[in-house]
Amino acid sequence: MHFRTGCGCGHSDDTIQLSKTAENKLSRLTQKYIRELFDEYDISPKLREELMTFYYTQLVKGLKVGYSPKVEHYYATIAKSLQKNIAEFSAFKETSFKKSLLEILTEGDKLMPWSEFKKKAETVAENYNKKWLKTEYDHTVANANMTAQWAKFEAQKEVYPNLHFHTVGDSAVREEHAALDNFIAPVNDESWNDLTPPLDWGCRCYITQTDEKATEETPDFTPKKQFANNPAKSGQIFKKGQPYSDHLNKAEKAESLDRAKQKTEEFTQKVGHISEDLENYLKEKDLKLNTDFVNAFKKPIKFVQGRKTYFNAHYNKVEIHKGFKGFSAQKSVYHEFAHALDEANGFYKNPKTAKLMNKYIKHYRETDGFRKLDQLAIKETIKSVADSEYISAFRDTIMSLNPNYGSGHTKAYFIKKGANNRQREFLAHAFENRFVGNEIFKKHAPELYQDMVNLVDDLLSEIH
Repeated sequence: MHFRTGCGCGHSDDTIQLSKTAENKLSRLTQKYIRELFDEYDISPKLREELMTFYYTQLVKGLKVGYSPKVEHYYATIAKSLQKNIAEFSAFKETSFKKSLLEILTEGDKLMPWSEFKKKAETVAENYNKKWLKTEYDHTVANANMTAQWAKFEAQKEVYPNLHFHTVGDSAVREEHAALDNFIAPVNDESWNDLTPPLDWGCRCYITQTDEKATEETPDFTPKKQFANNPAKSGQIFKKGQPYSDHLNKAEKAESLDRAKQKTEEFTQKVGHISEDLENYLKEKDLKLNTDFVNAFKKPIKFVQGRKTYFNAHYNKVEIHKGFKGFSAQKSVYHEFAHALDEANGFYKNPKTAKLMNKYIKHYRETDGFRKLDQLAIKETIKSVADSEYISAFRDTIMSLNPNYGSGHTKAYFIKKGANNRQREFLAHAFENRFVGNEIFKKHAPELYQDMVNLVDDLLSEIH
């Protein structure tokens, strides 16, 4: 029996198609690059950065085709690692392009005239900036697809413990890849570190997940070093920047890596951070955090599993009870990390928070609403044990608005002078409503529920 999780065939219908604007930009960049190199025997840092960034931008688009925050099992740390690898590859590619043009310019004993150099340089540019860039884009999409599939393989290995290697079975299949056809091995078998498609440029092989028995022997096949790769494990699409890194000397590699580091730092300033410990916890619990939420964090928050669940502002640390799982784990992560986000951005001091809380404090006070809401919540508790966590979140929110009603934290906690705990808890529950949902809350206080969701979106928009 097979369980197929996407084609993973090493090519894609999403072949790179540059927009007219991007096409014109690349053409202008290339012509300017070639002319400047001929005139100056060098390229300005600004122009080199432009071309490297162009490569990077196009290849990241390919990554997002196959591995975007919308996929079922998306992990930000893997995505960042893949983007870092693309940045390094783009730097190596630009440096190799420059070196190839310099080799043309300096060949022979005589100075090459502009017309001859331009003709040869444009041939090189045709390869680097069109033919090879297209192939590299397709290769990125294939590896991105495999990264997404691998997360599914890991998640379902208890039911489908093995992986089955397939070729497409036509006359264009490489002879060496045909030797792997119908090879079956466990998901955690080390052979998949090297035998995960794509195994070459344009490779169309793919893997399906199965409960069929593993084959007894691994086929006699050694992949080319740059394709012996599992992107989900290595965090690389282009292994060690190959093939362009092979064209560079030690100094050129070091210079390229330094430029890639700057690009990576620029990227990470624009997206959120979560710690590796939290990433591992999410994998372990089969949880996924909303991308808008993750992107709000500008630096990682320390995370541990322990005996309690809380956020410690002094140590910038979140602890979640190690026994939590499923909804309890998800709800707790959003709640405690919302506290961390609040602390970092001062949401509890934001006038929008005070305005919304005061609106409902006044409304419920005038209509005896706090008592009525609390009674409704108590009735829900009697009716359903299954909804207890929704109910407790609802009652704790009531208490944050009026400590004389509801339950959860103590009254002393909410009235502690100068702690702003009422605002902090109200916000943490607002983030729960926005990213986890609460049907009990929505049922009995729909306007407050929606206003809390809108508040979170407003606050996040201020920091993105």
